Amino acid sequence: MPTITTPPLTPEYSAEDVGRPLFDVSVAFIVVETLFFALYITSKFITKGYNGIDTWCLVPLSYLVNMGHCVLGIDITTGLMLQVVEEFLYGTSTTLPKLTILILYLKVLREKWARRITWVVALIVVLNAMAIFLTAAFICHPFAANWDKSIPGHCGDYMIYYRCVSVPNIVTDLAILVLPLPTLYKLQISPAKKVGLVLTFLTGGL
Repeated sequence: MPTITTPPLTPEYSAEDVGRPLFDVSVAFIVVETLFFALYITSKFITKGYNGIDTWCLVPLSYLVNMGHCVLGIDITTGLMLQVVEEFLYGTSTTLPKLTILILYLKVLREKWARRITWVVALIVVLNAMAIFLTAAFICHPFAANWDKSIPGHCGDYMIYYRCVSVPNIVTDLAILVLPLPTLYKLQISPAKKVGLVLTFLTGGL
């Protein structure tokens, strides 16, 4: 496994402080995501559609993980150890929302080809999450070398790791975006409602 050599940081880079903008963005997302999560739960109770693993497991876990992102964003500059935690949160936060959307697709899509593709995409999402967790756990040996560069050890190439996990993420993102479009196109409804549904699914996919 190749050893990472970190170039020396310039004084200008070391003096730059992005803590305040990061704090502001993190707090804003805490407020916005909490609002939308509350609206989601309220809508489920109003429509009595609160049965299913997505309502009681995936969506709440997605919310909690995203809150973890925001909390780390408020205090991420305190050390590399928190950035290691962020690696594991990243794998979870990219997986749970996608699985939630794919479960919705399995409920509403009736074409066999669409359901098969949905299952394939879900499998890719889960396998990619496993790859992220395993790589984050074993990219540095010993594990403490992730944040303590003074101890004997070595780390793998982070850039290769980021590229490898980004490709499946992008592919599954695109698949989630386009999967419902053929079904929505065939619906016998007014063009305005059809556009509204397409925009709704596209927004959820994003």
